[in-house]
Amino acid sequence: MRILVVVAHPDDEILGCGGTIARHVNEGDIVDILIIGDGVTARYTEEDFNKSQVINEINQIKLDAEEASKIIKVNKLEIVGKNCCRFDKIPILNIIKIIEKKIDDYKPDRIYTHNFSDANIDHGIISKATQIATRPFPDQCVKEVFLMEILSSTEWNFSSCFRPNFYVDITKTIDKKIEALNKYSGELSAFPYPRSEQAILSLAKKRGSEVGLKNAEAFVLLRSIQK
Repeated sequence: MRILVVVAHPDDEILGCGGTIARHVNEGDIVDILIIGDGVTARYTEEDFNKSQVINEINQIKLDAEEASKIIKVNKLEIVGKNCCRFDKIPILNIIKIIEKKIDDYKPDRIYTHNFSDANIDHGIISKATQIATRPFPDQCVKEVFLMEILSSTEWNFSSCFRPNFYVDITKTIDKKIEALNKYSGELSAFPYPRSEQAILSLAKKRGSEVGLKNAEAFVLLRSIQK
């Protein structure tokens, strides 16, 4: 299978489906990752974007993403570098075209992307854009679309619950997920912050316990077409 992971920010890909990516690779599948945002500029005003500190942080998180992708043996990582938490200022058609081009070039069978009701505005936009980019025309190569959860975003929308209906056993790859996440040293904090190693492991065990597994990542299956 050819797998594509479409996310808003560096580290979303590992938080949401790092164990699943590693499992796909172990099973002989090819995985590409498309990251739309730079992962840094949400912390700054637009006047700061050209400052050396911001530029250095953007370059560092790109290096972190590359190191994380090597650990889980991703085929190709692409970071577009749009300003974070400002995707609503970009015409959504522009984002759709970026995703469509990747689909046209790579021809994935399955896509993992964000849950549409995440608290983070960029996640919702990427989810919507991906769903539009994968609309099921007769010649659409993408046959499956899965929505994932991201700690400190999915569960923080208290008005909309994430209700998974598809689970992946990551018991054999949870260590790779944690190893990859630790490459994003600037993005993790101490427990009880959701993006902490303890919280990430707890979620994997919680999701696993829901379906009789030791560790799992959970998804919403948006669409599956079997021919």
